[in-house]
Amino acid sequence: MTQFLIRCFIKRPDDVKDAAVRTAYGNLASLVGMACNILLNNLSDASSNVVSLIGFRLAAKAPDAEHPYGHARYEYLAGLVVSVTILAIGFSLLKESALKVLHPTPVAFSWLSIGVLAASIFVKLWLSGFNRAVGKKINSETLMATAADSRNDVLTTGAVLLSTILCSLTGYGIMDGIMGVGVAAFILWSGWGLVMDTLSPLLGESPSPELVEHIERTVMSYPGVLGVHDLMVHDYGPGHQFASLHVEFPAETDPLTAHDVIDNIEKAAVECGARVIVIDNISWICNRSESGDAAGILMQRLVQLKKRSRCSILVLAHTPKRNISAPLNQNSLAGSKKIANFLDSIFAIGVSKKNRPQGRYIKQIKVRSCEMLYGEDNIIEANLQKDGCLLHFVIVGYGTERENLDEPDADDIERDNSQREIADLIEQGVSYRNIAEQTGKSKAAIQRIAQKIKKINNDNS
Repeated sequence: MTQFLIRCFIKRPDDVKDAAVRTAYGNLASLVGMACNILLNNLSDASSNVVSLIGFRLAAKAPDAEHPYGHARYEYLAGLVVSVTILAIGFSLLKESALKVLHPTPVAFSWLSIGVLAASIFVKLWLSGFNRAVGKKINSETLMATAADSRNDVLTTGAVLLSTILCSLTGYGIMDGIMGVGVAAFILWSGWGLVMDTLSPLLGESPSPELVEHIERTVMSYPGVLGVHDLMVHDYGPGHQFASLHVEFPAETDPLTAHDVIDNIEKAAVECGARVIVIDNISWICNRSESGDAAGILMQRLVQLKKRSRCSILVLAHTPKRNISAPLNQNSLAGSKKIANFLDSIFAIGVSKKNRPQGRYIKQIKVRSCEMLYGEDNIIEANLQKDGCLLHFVIVGYGTERENLDEPDADDIERDNSQREIADLIEQGVSYRNIAEQTGKSKAAIQRIAQKIKKINNDNS
């Protein structure tokens, strides 16, 4: 019967990773349960199926601005409600049974009631197996809790049936209460276990060792990958697990080879449902290409990946050796400004003269579709702090970038003035030889400055 219903009402029943198929399974199980309970019991017995149906409907809602990762956790909440309901039923049955033990009452016997109880047990037993089979197929704690609710109904009804027969044969009315206490204890025990099972993912349980091993083994299987670290798996509901991790490449890796590796990792990310990708770090590609072409090509590939997979990508880059008295800007990025052209938002971390050596400041140097909140007049001041093996920032306040920069010394000022003078002469079309004579610099130094200016102009074009 279970397979017959699935074939009749579920399209593509084996594609359980599809959210629509999963929702169809949930709707089918809930509606079948409601029909069975309403026909043979009463509307209150169908409450767990109603909760399941509402949970699956809410979990199927598309992501929105307030919930970018979807609403799949509603299914966990529905399972928690069903589990708490089971606990409430257990306490209610325990109270009633305890009163029957203290004050036994005669149990009425009739063959009609025996037949109705037997039919109810048969239907509830099938319904429990149906919910359990569907719950295992789509890995749903909600349906497993609903199956447990139907199983408890079987036990409760079975206890009533057995006590009715025994009490009529022996005349001991207390047996009805004693059997009720035993069933209530079992229901409370199973209900508490279900509460813990459904509450754990809501609180944020760690990923299973099997999942961690699968992700790491898959990424490490591709050539060119040295290692992975900082794997994080976030559970936003059944079928909505998002993973992020750092992949290590050797510094001498050819960019084209890295592209092939990214293709393979993209396939693995899609299979695992990863929604956040961290590139750590991109600076070595920039250092291999003076013009920044390799970095620009890779950034184009990452933008395409973001659009195809609708994931978020965090790109980490190191800055070259620089004058720490100068403000941070897009030209501070190692390699090429072409990288910045493809990014939606850029934050830079600078060394602060406050509270050295832990002092840092964080500056927002580019935004595309939101407000610039942490520019040069409102940078974030923070200290590096290590708790155990976790190195992180502790925000201590806000301020201006100039307050956190070293004062330039005389050599820095002279160097900057000299470079500005050389840049002006180059723009005026003065020959390198004449510039060298006017400034007292070597012709080779003038050529290096000219190449740097040309590179910046190419990046900005």
